[in-house]
Amino acid sequence: MGISENREAIQELADLEYVVSEKEPFSFNTENRVFYGLQFSIKQAEFSILHFFQKHDYQMETSEEFSILWPPVYTKDSRFICDGDTTYVHSSFALIPHGNMNVDNTFVGEISGDILKLHINNEVIIHEKNIDICIQREGELGKEIVLEEPATTYSDRYVVPNQYDYFLFDKNGCTRLVPESTVYLSESDRIIGYKNGHIKAFVYACPKEKIDTRQFIDDILRYHPQSELFDPDDFMDNITDETVLAYLENCYRSGRINTVVKRYIKEEQI
Repeated sequence: MGISENREAIQELADLEYVVSEKEPFSFNTENRVFYGLQFSIKQAEFSILHFFQKHDYQMETSEEFSILWPPVYTKDSRFICDGDTTYVHSSFALIPHGNMNVDNTFVGEISGDILKLHINNEVIIHEKNIDICIQREGELGKEIVLEEPATTYSDRYVVPNQYDYFLFDKNGCTRLVPESTVYLSESDRIIGYKNGHIKAFVYACPKEKIDTRQFIDDILRYHPQSELFDPDDFMDNITDETVLAYLENCYRSGRINTVVKRYIKEEQI
């Protein structure tokens, strides 16, 4: 919020391109003096904004972000309490041991980019610009704390809402997601939404219906009768499905195998 007795300065601030305000400038009287104000946020610290604050003898700094991704935590006396000695966090700034945090570099490990792993021995204190946070380890979560059950969504194509901080966990690791972006989920992927370090949402791919292997093979044999010579060496992998093993036993006896069924077995589709 900006407050000044200079009406023109407040209006100039409101008119800047990257200044966002939900309400118009306001005014109020106190002790026979008139003050003007504006509730605002800054989307981008470009030249005109930096110049405005500089000529009014202010220095502007960008705010930082810090989120606890895992495990779930709760707050107690302005501290984040976790159960366990490892915490995964997202930080928009570099963590400097004995600089902006109270522990040495053996307590910090980088996972990927701005995703970090913290070892919590007793407590970790982090202070950087607008971030002032304390993460403390506690052996047992308070029994009086009732955590809200996260919402669960199933979708193969998920449009990221602008509601929480969303992260994608897949075979490549962890990726922060941008609001309004579209994510296609495979069976092993998941998205987790966080708010103030708490898990608020899970997103999974739609569960796939398990096919009836016997019926599936029978349908292929009926509609795709083409076959080829059976070579046992093509199936040296560890196949555990009893229906598939029984079919391969019949192929061994007859010396032939259905071409389409063979492809599905080799591709581990059945």
